[in-house]
Amino acid sequence: MHRFAIREGWTTFFLIVLVVFTATWSVQLADWADGLHILSTITLVGLLVGLVLSNIRRLPSLAAHIVALLLGSVVVLYQMTGFLSDTLGGRREKLAYLWERWELWSSAVWHGERADDLYLFVLLMASLLWVLSYISVWFVFRSRWVWLTLLLPGVILLLNMGYSQRISHSLVVLYLFAAILLLMRFTVSQRELTWRSLSVPYPETLAWRGLWVGSYLALLVIAGGWLVPLSMQSEQIQAGWQRINGPWRQVENTFNSWFSSLRGPGGVGIGGFASFGDRFELGGPLRLSDEPVVLVKGDGAPYLVAHRYSTFDGRAWESDLDSRAASYAPLLEFDAGQPFPRSANSGDARSEAKYSIEVYQPRGAVVYSTEVAAQASVPTRLQVGWHNYRREVLDVQSATEETTPHVLWPLVELLKEADYTPPEPTPTPVPEGETVEGEEALTATPDASAAPSTPARFGIPEQQRAIMDQVEQLGRIGIRVRFEPDPGDYRVHALSFSGPLPVYDDVDALYARDGLRAGETYEIVSLVSEATADDLRAAGTDYPAEITERYLQLPDYSERTRQLAEQLAEGKDNPYDIATAIEEYLRQNLTYNENVPAPPAGRDLVDYFLFEQRQGYCTYYASAMVEMLRILDIPSRVAVGFYPAEFDSNSGGYLYRDRNAHAWVEVYFPKYGWIPFEPTAARRAIQRGTPEATPASTANGSAISGDNIPLDREAQILMELNEGFGAAGGSVAPLPDKTTRAEWIARGLVLAVVLGITLFSFLWMRGTRGMSPTTRFFSKVQRATGWSGLPTRTSMTPYEYAAVVSRHLPGARPHIRLLTDLYVRERYGQRPPTENELNRARAAWQRLRGLLLRYGLVRRWRRRHGGDDDGQD
Repeated sequence: MHRFAIREGWTTFFLIVLVVFTATWSVQLADWADGLHILSTITLVGLLVGLVLSNIRRLPSLAAHIVALLLGSVVVLYQMTGFLSDTLGGRREKLAYLWERWELWSSAVWHGERADDLYLFVLLMASLLWVLSYISVWFVFRSRWVWLTLLLPGVILLLNMGYSQRISHSLVVLYLFAAILLLMRFTVSQRELTWRSLSVPYPETLAWRGLWVGSYLALLVIAGGWLVPLSMQSEQIQAGWQRINGPWRQVENTFNSWFSSLRGPGGVGIGGFASFGDRFELGGPLRLSDEPVVLVKGDGAPYLVAHRYSTFDGRAWESDLDSRAASYAPLLEFDAGQPFPRSANSGDARSEAKYSIEVYQPRGAVVYSTEVAAQASVPTRLQVGWHNYRREVLDVQSATEETTPHVLWPLVELLKEADYTPPEPTPTPVPEGETVEGEEALTATPDASAAPSTPARFGIPEQQRAIMDQVEQLGRIGIRVRFEPDPGDYRVHALSFSGPLPVYDDVDALYARDGLRAGETYEIVSLVSEATADDLRAAGTDYPAEITERYLQLPDYSERTRQLAEQLAEGKDNPYDIATAIEEYLRQNLTYNENVPAPPAGRDLVDYFLFEQRQGYCTYYASAMVEMLRILDIPSRVAVGFYPAEFDSNSGGYLYRDRNAHAWVEVYFPKYGWIPFEPTAARRAIQRGTPEATPASTANGSAISGDNIPLDREAQILMELNEGFGAAGGSVAPLPDKTTRAEWIARGLVLAVVLGITLFSFLWMRGTRGMSPTTRFFSKVQRATGWSGLPTRTSMTPYEYAAVVSRHLPGARPHIRLLTDLYVRERYGQRPPTENELNRARAAWQRLRGLLLRYGLVRRWRRRHGGDDDGQD
C-alpha cells in the first residue's frame, strides 16, 4: 500500500487539483474564445507531471523544469493541433500554420500595430495553465511555498470574474473552501514531519481533526464574506487603488492591443483607436484592413458609434469614469428589449431609427448604435457618466416623470399625493409640560439616515410608510433626500437630494452583457437628430453641470491654438456657428493623410497638427476640433466607430469593413443633446435637418420610452492525504484519539447540512434542464404543491391545478393565474412570453413560493397537534 504513498499525502494533491482547476474553469466559463475546452486536459496532465517530477527527489530542480517544459510543449501543441480544423492538413501542416500566424502577430506587436489572433490567445492560455499546474504542485511538494500555490490560481480566478459575468460566485466559494483546507493540510503535514523527526508522539487522527477545523474555518470565512458588505468609501483605500490602477491600466492597454477581438461581457477594455477600448493614443500611420466587421440592414447607412471619450491629455483620449467615480459608477444593466432611460431635457427633434446588425468580427462585446441608443435586442450593459449631486432642489408639485431623475420618481409620486394636514383637536387633556406624541411630525425632516420607526401621525399611515420605505431604499444606495410640508397647505413642495446619480444623456459605450460571437445578429433602436441649423443656433448655452463637469477638460495647449480658436469664433454669437466655422476650417485647410509619422516626442500634438505637419487622419481632426471648442467653453467630445459604408448587393446590406473605422466630434446643445460634426476632410459633411444628418432615416416601430425603469432595478445597479491522512511511514507510537462528543456532533451537523442542501437542490432542479422559463416556473409550482401537501393530482389540467392552489392559498389567485395563462399560451398556442411577462412571472413565482412554504409548515403543525387538515386557513 505504501508503494503509491507520497510524503505530503494524496489529500494534499487532490486539494491542489481543486484549487488549480478553479482557475482553469474560470477561463473556460468566461468563454473568451473558441477552443478553450482543451485547457482541462492540459491542466490535468500538468498537475500529474508536477506530481511525478516533484517526488523524484534525486532529480535536480533545473533538470525537472527542463523536462516539464519539453513535456508541456508537446502536450500543448498536440492539443492545439487537435483543435485546429483538419482542412489545414495533418499535424505538421497545422504546426506550420501556427508558426505563420505567430510571425504575423509578433511582427504587428513589434511595430506597435493592432494585433488580433484568437488562436494564439488559446495557445497562450494553454501554456499559462500548463506552467501554473506544474509549479503549483512543485511549490508544495518540493519548494514548500504553499502560498504561491494558493495565490496564483486565485489571481486568475478573480481577474476572469472582474471581466466576465458568466462566472458563478460558487466558483469563488469552491476556491476559498479548497484553499483554506489545503493551507490547513499543508501546515499539519509539515508539523507531522517535524514531530516524526523529533520522535514526538501525536494522535493518528490529527490530520482528520485539522481538516475538520479547516472546514469550520472555511465555512465561517465564506459566510462572513457573503454577509458583510464591502465598499471603497475609505479615502486611503481609494488612493491605494488608484496607485495600483495606473500600472494595471497600462497592462490592459498592452494586452488589449495584442488580442482586441476577445469575446466578453463588456466593460472597460483598453486598446488602439480601432479596437474601441476605453483609451487610445494618437500618432503614427493608420493601418486598417479590408476585413468585414459588421453588416447593417436598415433605412440607410448610419455612423456607427462604438465608444465616446471625455478626457484628453494631449496624446491620448480616454474615458474618465474609473478615476472619477470608481466607488459608485457601475455599468447599468438592461434586459433584451428593455428601453434605455433618457431625459426629456435633451431629446427635442429626434426620430426613431431601427437597424439590424450582423457581427462578422466582434470587437470585444461592443454593441454599435447610432447617436442616442434607445433599445437593444440583446442584454446590455450601459457605460454612462455619473454626477454627484449636492443639495439639488426639485419642485415636487410641478415635477413630471420626464423631468425627474428616474430613481427619485417613485418618491416624488408619493410626495405629490401626501397630505400632512394635522388632525382635528381632541378633548383629551394633556398634563402641563408634556408634549403630545407626534407634535413635531409636521416639521420633521425625513432623511435616509433617520427614518422614523413608526408611521407619521398625520396623513394616511400606509402612504407615510411607503414614503419612508422609499427614503430608506434611496439611503441604502447613497442618495440622501430631505423634504418638509409647507405650513400653509401641508403639502410637500421642495425635495432636496444629494448623492451619485447616472446621467442618461451621457453614454460612453454600450456592451453586450453576455458577449458577442461572429455570426450573431442583434437589433438596435436609436434616436437620430432632425434638428436644423436654426434650431441649434437658438439652443443657447445653458449647459447642465453634469455635462460641463466632464466635457470642458483641457490639457496644456499652445497660445497659437487658443488664438486660432478665438479667431474662428470672432463675430459668431452662438456655439453652433462657432463649431461650424472650426469644422469648415479643418476640412478646408488641413490635408487628409493616413501615412503621417508620429509627432516628435514632447510636442503638443494638436499644435503640431495645426501649424507644422498640417496633415493627418480622423483622430487628428477630431482632437483639434474638440480642443478648440473646449477652449471656447463649448462642451464637446470625441466619438469613434465607423463612417457610413457602401451597400453590398451580395449581402443585401451595408457592409462595414475595418477600413471604415473612424473618429468624429459630438457637440452638446441644450434641449437637443449631443449633435455629430464631421471635421475630417476626406469624409462627406453632415447635413442638418434632413435624413442625411446621420445617413439614416426613421424606421418603422413604436415609440420608445425609457421612463418606466423601476427603482429596484436602479437600486440593484447602484446599491454580489492519503489513506488515513497521515504521512507515509513513521515509527512513532500513536496517542489515543481525544475527539470529544461535542466535536463529533458538530461534524455530524455540518455533514447533515451539506448533504441536505445537496439532496434538496438535486431533487428540486431534477428534470428542469432544457425547459423554457415559463414551463420551469409552472413545473416548480406543481412540485411545490406536492411537497406542501395540497390535494392535487397528476391528471389535473393546468387550470384545475390553478383552481386548487387559489382555493387553498388566500392571495395566490392572481399569481397562479398569470403563470397558468403564460404556460398554456406557450405550450399549446406556441406563443412565448415577452420579457416583461417573464419578469412578472418571476415575481409571481416568488410570491407563490412563500405562500406554499407557509401553507406546508402550517399544515404540518396542525396535523401534529390534531387540528383540521383541510388546508383552509
